[in-house]
Amino acid sequence: MHHFSRALCATTALFGSECQDRRVLVSENASETAFANHQAKFGLNYKTKEEHRFRKAIFESHGRQIDQINKEEKDFKLVRNKFATWTDEEIQDMLGKRGGPETENPPEPEESGRLLKGKPTCGTKRTPPCPDDNDGGDGPTDEATVDWRTTGSVSPVKDQGGCGSCWAFGATTAIESAYHIKTGTLYHLSEQQLVDCDTSCYGCSGGWAVNSMNYARRNALVLDSDYSYRGRDQNCQVAGKTGKVKTTNVVTLEVNSVSAMKTALDKGPIAMGIAAGNSYVMYYESGIINTTRCGKNARIDHDLTAIGYGVENGQEYWLIQNQWGTDWGDRGFMKIAAKENHYGICKVQMDNHYAEVMTA
Repeated sequence: MHHFSRALCATTALFGSECQDRRVLVSENASETAFANHQAKFGLNYKTKEEHRFRKAIFESHGRQIDQINKEEKDFKLVRNKFATWTDEEIQDMLGKRGGPETENPPEPEESGRLLKGKPTCGTKRTPPCPDDNDGGDGPTDEATVDWRTTGSVSPVKDQGGCGSCWAFGATTAIESAYHIKTGTLYHLSEQQLVDCDTSCYGCSGGWAVNSMNYARRNALVLDSDYSYRGRDQNCQVAGKTGKVKTTNVVTLEVNSVSAMKTALDKGPIAMGIAAGNSYVMYYESGIINTTRCGKNARIDHDLTAIGYGVENGQEYWLIQNQWGTDWGDRGFMKIAAKENHYGICKVQMDNHYAEVMTA
């Protein structure tokens, strides 16, 4: 019967309108089913028909973007995840980083720490030319890999929720790792302390990981179990609580240097700035993001943590842990291509720091 209907639609103009209506109905039913499945998966329940229609339209729009990118890109895959019904404004409020190093409020000179420079491996008078991104070459053959999860030096994936506190998580996660590498103890430090008490940042309205690392030079960080994360702005409540870790120095990495980042990552995880307010990052599921369209003409708007690097199918990449829960990305992690002599895919080679630590 279905085959007969399709044939009739293709050959009989008399039924053209009826068949068009049928195709629209089938498409609408499929779309409604997909949206209902998405709601069930992520526990979404909209109280009004207007809200339902509004979120469904966003879901469909983002879905078209995701499908188009998946057709064009073979190195990575996007998926309709928990952000597929969020508005652009909601996403920007959640991201939380108030600009990269080229924009506003850099750390004070006396607190900037030292600069870690890299050694160029291509593109200078004393090194070979940098390969073109599309030259079809064999790529790197060095299979050296750093993954600080293998030594137990990386905290479990966290979730910042809707609060724009990425900067606090980028700082604490890197500091926790540095302390574990130095002492063998992996603490979960308090992000809420930074949200409430670091006056150089703006709580859930955004901030900078490097500022929080400098805050920890003057103020010992307490445990999350003593000052737990609420995901909202509060008055500072650190008085009377026992600090566990302080930073002694904050190191800023040279911009656009793969070798500086590798040198730093050989020591431990680093706080990383990224241009995340785009489909490539928001809906990432797997693979290596390797398109210069990610971050092009965009500002750095999010902080997270780079925890290693490696090579896969000839492509070097940064291994990154986000704090959007394990239901985002590859169980909370992602890979982004490392590009020498480049600001970095999604601008990940522009705004990176790590801290040296001590027991408080």
